[in-house]
Amino acid sequence: VATGNDFSPMVDATVTYWAEDVRVNAGETQIGGELQNQPGGAYHTNSQRWLEFDVHEDIRLNSVTLYANGTYERSFELINEFGMVLESTTQNVTDGTFVLELGWDIEPGANYGLRCTTNDPQLWREGTDSDLSYPYEVGDLLTVTNSTAGPSLQYYYFFYAWQAEPLPVECASDRVPTTITVEGTSSLEEQENGAWTVGPNPVNRGDVLAVRGLTSGTPMTVVDVQGRVVFEGAWTGDLQVNWPAGWYTFRVVREGQAQHQTLVVK
Repeated sequence: VATGNDFSPMVDATVTYWAEDVRVNAGETQIGGELQNQPGGAYHTNSQRWLEFDVHEDIRLNSVTLYANGTYERSFELINEFGMVLESTTQNVTDGTFVLELGWDIEPGANYGLRCTTNDPQLWREGTDSDLSYPYEVGDLLTVTNSTAGPSLQYYYFFYAWQAEPLPVECASDRVPTTITVEGTSSLEEQENGAWTVGPNPVNRGDVLAVRGLTSGTPMTVVDVQGRVVFEGAWTGDLQVNWPAGWYTFRVVREGQAQHQTLVVK
């Protein structure tokens, strides 16, 4: 019914709430793969090959860096070991060094592929004259194992400086009960010369609500179970209910005394 450090509900009957402390543990961003392009590579003219990698825990692949020849849209895909497309993006890659923002959540697994699907991508690829050293570790999160041209040919396709982080993990404490006890109240019907009723009750959202026994102009406040005010003003004779389904408390002050009624919206 609520989040945060404070909760101040308005209640007219004894009720128990349960609270828990939730902490989110987030890991640090890790960087790996080939970190920058080398003179032994060249801009590549097709997308028939790509990089393969293994993932060791639940991660978010935030970005990779590209070296592009020309500015135009290029498309990229994350595939599994069977070639099924798991994620895709098309971005306007600008000439020169370009950080490709991804934000893809990936489960542990082997033989993932990261590829460009644009014909003549004009992205830098390391060739046989480059100094390559497979496998490339991205911290302890993932390993770039090879390209689909390997292991017989040592090529490295397109994607440099991989940035990844472990997915955040929520840790929740045991729930602790807190009981609010309401004593010494009487029903409004029992208050001499002070009875008033809210109806229909329950009421459907969108219906018009009537309050009988209440003088027009009486100050009224209506709150939900989280203590949020949904209506505040003077009673004018009827009120259209435009609130979500739930329990609500009407509060009026008559002759210096606070009085409450509960309403259920279906």
